[in-house]
Amino acid sequence: MSIKVYKASAGSGKTYTLVYEYIKYMFAMLSMDGIKNGEYNNQLNFHRRILAVTFTNKSTAEMKERIVKALYELSKGEKDDYVEKLREDMPVLKEVKDEVIAKIAERFLSDILQDYTQFRVSTIDGFFQQIVRSFARELNLNNQYQVELETKTILEMAVDNMLASLGSNSQLLTPSASLVPLRQGDNSIDAQVVCKEQGDNSEVAQVASKEQGDNSGDAQVASKGPGDNSGVELLDWLTEFASDNVEDGRSWNPRNAILGLTELVTKESYRLQKELFGFDLKRLKEYRDNLRGIIKKFDADLKMVCDEAMGSFDWNDGLEWFGKDRISRFDYDYLVGKKYDLNDKFKKGAESDDLTKWCKKKYQEDVSLQGVVSQLHKCAKKIVEMCEGERFRECQTAKFVNSHIYILGILNEIDNHAMEICKAKDCLMISSTADFINKIIDNSDTPFIYEKVGVRTEHFMIDEFQDTSRLQWLNFVPLLKDAVAQGNESVIVGDVKQSIYRWRNGDWSILHKGIKDEFGNYVKNDTLGENYRSSAEVIEFNNKLYGELPKLADAQLKEQGVIEEDYLQGIYADSEQGVGKKNNPKGYVRVEFLVDDEEDKELKWNVQSLNRMVEAMRELGHYGEMAVLVRENKEARKVAERLKEERIPFYSSEALCVADDVAVRFIVAVLEYLMQPYEQLYRANVVALYREIQGRRIGAEDFELMSYKGVEYVDWERRLFGDEKAEKFGRLKYLSLLSEIESLIALFDLNDVDGGVHSIYLQSFIDKVQTYAIDGTLDIRSLLEYWGIQGEKTFIAMPEGGDAVRIITIHKSKGLEFGVVFIPFMNWSMGLSTKDNIQLVNTADKSRKNHLFIDEVLVVPVNTRSSKKLLSSEFKNDVVEEYLATCLDVMNVLYVATTRASQQLYIYCNSNLTEKKDSSEIDRIPIAKMLRSMLLEQEADKMVYESNEKVPYSLKEKDDKEKIENVELKRDKESLPTDEEVAERAQLRFKYSEDTGEEDVRRYGIMMHRLFERIITLDDVPDAIDCIEREGENIDDLRSEVEAILAIDGVADLFDARWRVLNEAEIFDGENGRIYRPDRVMIDDAKNEVVVVDYKFGEYTDEAHAKYQRQVGSYVRLIGEMGYDARGYLLYATERKLFDL
Repeated sequence: MSIKVYKASAGSGKTYTLVYEYIKYMFAMLSMDGIKNGEYNNQLNFHRRILAVTFTNKSTAEMKERIVKALYELSKGEKDDYVEKLREDMPVLKEVKDEVIAKIAERFLSDILQDYTQFRVSTIDGFFQQIVRSFARELNLNNQYQVELETKTILEMAVDNMLASLGSNSQLLTPSASLVPLRQGDNSIDAQVVCKEQGDNSEVAQVASKEQGDNSGDAQVASKGPGDNSGVELLDWLTEFASDNVEDGRSWNPRNAILGLTELVTKESYRLQKELFGFDLKRLKEYRDNLRGIIKKFDADLKMVCDEAMGSFDWNDGLEWFGKDRISRFDYDYLVGKKYDLNDKFKKGAESDDLTKWCKKKYQEDVSLQGVVSQLHKCAKKIVEMCEGERFRECQTAKFVNSHIYILGILNEIDNHAMEICKAKDCLMISSTADFINKIIDNSDTPFIYEKVGVRTEHFMIDEFQDTSRLQWLNFVPLLKDAVAQGNESVIVGDVKQSIYRWRNGDWSILHKGIKDEFGNYVKNDTLGENYRSSAEVIEFNNKLYGELPKLADAQLKEQGVIEEDYLQGIYADSEQGVGKKNNPKGYVRVEFLVDDEEDKELKWNVQSLNRMVEAMRELGHYGEMAVLVRENKEARKVAERLKEERIPFYSSEALCVADDVAVRFIVAVLEYLMQPYEQLYRANVVALYREIQGRRIGAEDFELMSYKGVEYVDWERRLFGDEKAEKFGRLKYLSLLSEIESLIALFDLNDVDGGVHSIYLQSFIDKVQTYAIDGTLDIRSLLEYWGIQGEKTFIAMPEGGDAVRIITIHKSKGLEFGVVFIPFMNWSMGLSTKDNIQLVNTADKSRKNHLFIDEVLVVPVNTRSSKKLLSSEFKNDVVEEYLATCLDVMNVLYVATTRASQQLYIYCNSNLTEKKDSSEIDRIPIAKMLRSMLLEQEADKMVYESNEKVPYSLKEKDDKEKIENVELKRDKESLPTDEEVAERAQLRFKYSEDTGEEDVRRYGIMMHRLFERIITLDDVPDAIDCIEREGENIDDLRSEVEAILAIDGVADLFDARWRVLNEAEIFDGENGRIYRPDRVMIDDAKNEVVVVDYKFGEYTDEAHAKYQRQVGSYVRLIGEMGYDARGYLLYATERKLFDL
């Protein structure tokens, strides 16, 4: 049979077509007798033999719903269009009565509803997971493994494990450690063991241990980690990486730089070439040194020529005779600063030693200058040859490879550590699924796969195929080939113009030509050429737009020398659509080109854009039919803020970011301050946000508060908050973290600020804290790390529907339609990103075979961010390929945006004429400039394009019950806990069954640990006891119990004021990757002495004591390896014993 490929432009009815094809396949499975009489006593379950896959859960749900609905309508004799098509495609049905077709459809529907779990409409990831689970044993996976969606978290852990496995003998990786308290006397805040960065105020929460028995002072590195090289070799590699960072003015600590590279592990360019990354680091170093030799030799030779030229004349005379443009490139430092760019006057001088080519007009007849000119000509010729010849190409290539060569030595290490973590956690990263499937497909016959999965697939239906990745396609190919070999048809539907997920490995070229290359004549192409979504005016506008815009873009690409033949025009060749039979109301398109107001500096083009958008919204009404499309979440927030000001109802999952709310930011800032109260930056942040909450401008006294150094935190808090608030603020440290946050909200009346608009954000923040408390350790540091990752992803959920404008990113709008669409921030450009964009380039290509590339290093990292220097390297073709891909990305995003509208479309463009250009970057192509050229034919005085006269919006009014009012974003004060509720929660915190003695013991132990955490010196005992009782604990004779414990011989000295105390300090053991938390660490800085104490409030047993001895012994060993004189104690409170270990 064949693979039917539908090219489905926006609004062309692809879901309708897919549903029809699905039902057609079910009818095609019927026997001839079955078709004639429609009588079946048993279930047919044809749906089990069809697999339909798409890319989102929402699309999956929609397709299931549409199939069920279509079968239901067929069973009622209501789907005449499908019946007509079925008879056209299946001649055997032409003689079958409508009643029989309805009866068959009813049978199909009944089968699906009674066997719904086998209704195989799935996301592509869901289908692949089904296969992976079937082969879990062969893949060494636990059958109950979980799919880990937070790949970033796993990869961060992998980097930390990789660094921890190296040991601590590198001063660059782990400088000498010291124990640093967070807040003197504040026992509620977890102390940290930190490493001070040399010459830097940042702190790294890591102390790597030495191997036991190593008395030389140098920690020993593990001989072998999960990666391919020894720990020593990898440590040396990363130490040189850190050293090079320092030379380049970056941080010595490689962790952050490595974290920025972890995304490469999830890219298919890595996964498809992973076997090429098993580099021998010694050979890799030789290769790196060779590259550096090429760079050094080129620069030295170029400098020698420049110095020779500069020695032939005095600089001031040269300026007088020749002018700066002709001689500036002889200055080596200036030439390098200009990125080796040679201007036209300099190049002309290299062509001849004619005085007229070199001298200013008044010196062109001065023959005395001929000797100097001849010398300069000779040097200029050499410089042009060097900077535009093969040596320069080699040098630039070497520089680009060398700048990121360290990546090559660590990607496999990171990936292997990630796999180890997943194995330990019984999880599988979602990004690894296709990789696992590929291993299965490579090693198994297709029938065996079906046998393991438990069902055979005869027909495949793949939706949104333009978003399929290369690895996913390779996994589908054998399955599709098997279906074709069995004589079955499959369907693929997609649209290259809507390929906007390249950053998620989507590869549009497979749809464009890859399917045909793989299956040849088995492929039958069809185009869905009519648009059933939009009005004629919107369709005609888009036909004009995508008929002309690709031509204009291609013309500019040719002018830049990027392409020689048409590129975008070929991809958009089938963009023109006809108007479908659906009777759409009359439409309207408006494109405005805006410039900054010269008189009112605040009235920038983007502000005007929002003004015009609001005006149009109010004029049209029917907010529930409107959508504002943006590219980034920050733009969504700007729109949301403006609509809130205008009291226009809206809803969005992107606009209301919890982390952006000032009250939440204040809470986070206070937590950062509590963690490090003497850090000036944290103090300044608290001051700024506190004033913002108060609605006050920052004054001179505030700058004074921000700059306080060395002022005790108690005094600083009094000056900022006032005596009463500061006193209450100081007592917060005795609460649990969750209660502390709730009390902060109450103390500063954050629920009532600005009329209560922050309440919903605060509640969402607390919900996140509570969720985290279930899964993690609830201390300030770990919470802040968690919030740093999750905060920007946390948004206020708002109800959809009703008479409210929807604010949505263009990527999320794909597949949706809206009556009126606004695109308010059209300031896009085609071109390479100015941010780092590392590509893994395969150098096995024969065209690159020269001495710069070796067989042992067949993949090199190249940063394809916008730089003209790349065009003068061996990677020109790779840069051009990336440039064209990003141009198509932008064009496709525009296409998705402008095709969402069913009736009216409004676009607001930045038409400011001044464009900031960097001569070192490859030129970008502004969309707005091309739009204006195309739509207004460069009429200087015209700034608005209209498709026709404006028409009113014609959809009928929504029922009142469907409307949502302009709901203010606030919650009742009762939704957040009052002070009394906080106290009540504290009373319930350790409520255990009175019938269970074991629970009583546990309760007593937890309570006593909390109490002793609050005791720094003996003077703190009364306040600590009062705090415990205030939290709801009611322990008889608590004071006498504490006094008895402190009276144990030797215990009082442990609470002497000479000690600097850290409670629950974390110590990281780099040898085994474990983290230890002693109950109490006391430091005598004068004597370089550290004492570790662990409290035991249970019954003493010899077996338990031996275990505790080993535990405390580990603490002592690790701290001793930091250079301290350490000893440890075990305090058994109920036994009244103190053991010196």
